[in-house]
Amino acid sequence: MSLKFKIIVTALAVFLAIVTTLVVRSYFYTQTIATHMIENQQVDVSREIASLIDLWADAKKNAISAETRRLESKGAAFNDDPEANTVDYALVADANAFDLVYFGGDIDGKFWPSKPVQLPDDYDPRGRPWYQLARGNRGVQFTEPYIDMITGGLVVSIVQQVNADGGFSGVLGSDIPLKSIIEKVMNIGAGTAGRPFVTDNNGKILIHDNSELVLKKNITDIDPSLSGVMSEISSKDNGVIECTVDGKDM
Repeated sequence: MSLKFKIIVTALAVFLAIVTTLVVRSYFYTQTIATHMIENQQVDVSREIASLIDLWADAKKNAISAETRRLESKGAAFNDDPEANTVDYALVADANAFDLVYFGGDIDGKFWPSKPVQLPDDYDPRGRPWYQLARGNRGVQFTEPYIDMITGGLVVSIVQQVNADGGFSGVLGSDIPLKSIIEKVMNIGAGTAGRPFVTDNNGKILIHDNSELVLKKNITDIDPSLSGVMSEISSKDNGVIECTVDGKDM
């Protein structure tokens, strides 16, 4: 083998090694960029969902808070005739897309709704979870989402205690169908293979395109390996968490 040939072979080998190194580095660089892009997209989607829910909740909360202040400003007159306010409850319901606005009295256990509803003759709001939630806590309170027994839809109740004339008078509440917020969340893009969904702090599924999972399943029911995901999510303000579902890295 001539010296010239050896030099050519050596140069070719070095060239191939350099090209291989560049290709490998380019591949991993491209993968890194793609990963960052996907992660940023996921963070943006999560923030959009959180912002949407926050704005929606704040608007509903402010409406109930304002009506509570109005009732309390009536003082003794409110306690003397709570039924007189049902017309105003209907106005509040219409203006804020509430399905129902109502007041549960503490003295006699009477229930005053913004529109006629079918309830048992012995119905007493004082024994209901929403009433007890408001009575035991100051300020506006949100119940856990639940399936409404009349409409069959997913709703949440917003409640606040009313203190007129210096004492506890009862609880003002409202029922809100979650259909509109669910539609807005599901219309948020999550990539070609992704799907947005919302859980509570414990991992219970609240919003999902599969209605069979809503309020019935936890994310750990989908895959037990996700048991540590919620605690990891709770420890972060935002960001992306990698996990494995059905043997695939997510």
